[in-house]
Amino acid sequence: MPALSLRQPVVRIATGCLIVFLTVLIVSVVRATDSEQIKQGAALFQEYCIVCHGENGQGGAGYANPIWGKSAQIRKFKNAQGLFEYHQLLMPFNDPSLLDEEQKWAVTAFLLVKHEVLKGEETLEPAKAAQLAIP
Repeated sequence: MPALSLRQPVVRIATGCLIVFLTVLIVSVVRATDSEQIKQGAALFQEYCIVCHGENGQGGAGYANPIWGKSAQIRKFKNAQGLFEYHQLLMPFNDPSLLDEEQKWAVTAFLLVKHEVLKGEETLEPAKAAQLAIP
């Protein structure tokens, strides 16, 4: 029975450590000069995407391929509109309805910053997404 009495404090400590870790992780990928859209996208990536894509986008438990960077899969979408449409249909993989349209634009913008297509202080405008190529 004594083990049960220790369980609650241990859970609280573990939860507190997890919150601190996630906060540090989010702060490490977001700069003060980043637009609100990019900041939102970074936070959403941390909450919904790292499970499959890993914290650095270079592959995780659910998807081993990099999604941004040198050998990234992001190139197959050709432009920001294509990437957004993919997010609309299939992401997050476990339930695409978890994020609304604005949130999916934010995640798309964050990925484009990480792939160095968009600057962190910029905002991805939906009307211009088809013209923003992904090299």
